[in-house]
Amino acid sequence: MTNTTGKTPEPAARVHPIATLFPGYFALVMATGIIAIGAKQQKIDWLANSLYVVAAGAFAVLVVLFVARLALYPKRLAADLTSHAKGFSFLTIVAGTNVLASASAVVHGWWTLAEFLWWCSLPLYVILLYTALTSAVLRHDKPGLGAGINGSWFLLTVATESVAVFGALLLGHHPSDFLAFMCIAAFCLGLVLYLIVMTMVFLRWTFQPLEPTEADPPAWIAAGAVAITVLAGSNLLAARTVSARVDRLGPLIEGLVTL
Repeated sequence: MTNTTGKTPEPAARVHPIATLFPGYFALVMATGIIAIGAKQQKIDWLANSLYVVAAGAFAVLVVLFVARLALYPKRLAADLTSHAKGFSFLTIVAGTNVLASASAVVHGWWTLAEFLWWCSLPLYVILLYTALTSAVLRHDKPGLGAGINGSWFLLTVATESVAVFGALLLGHHPSDFLAFMCIAAFCLGLVLYLIVMTMVFLRWTFQPLEPTEADPPAWIAAGAVAITVLAGSNLLAARTVSARVDRLGPLIEGLVTL
């Protein structure tokens, strides 16, 4: 439409980048930390050390940015956390924290720091998961299945299994029956959550029309969710010698990992 007033239209107000900070950026910590662990296991120490520095630095920066967003733009953060599309992306915070904990232990042997990070992740897991899940269930203006579900929902499994992954490593370092119970519970819960989300995604794929634009990157989290579930189960099986509880359930865990 032609501007007949003769006035220059005012530019739209700029939104500060922190206000729109994507909640899934902790995936950077996850990916970098995992490669650092792999490099250490392959005895490529220089690469493992370098990637650990990158992961730890990214973690520190993102923590500051997310705290700033919580303090300065709490309504925007709450809107994202209670959104079907973005809410579960916050669980990358939990997974990233636990991957950094695992990297701290494997790459440098810093078990005290690793255990501290793991314990910090547990209340975050409960708060973020239950807030996002409760909001998705109780809100009145729910989107349809096609618009509401995406690959980020698989982070329900990724975050849950990340608790079991480091917990199983810690079990080998500090044997505890309570810790073994926590790890087994997290492993099984993560698997159940995967089956639930995969069922919904399968229904979406098979009973509703798909557009090419819906092949978004978070869809690949489905594969990562399976991979971290196998890793959690493998770590638990490695702890059979120090936990009678894990040893008793070993055949079940081995069967689930194989499946």
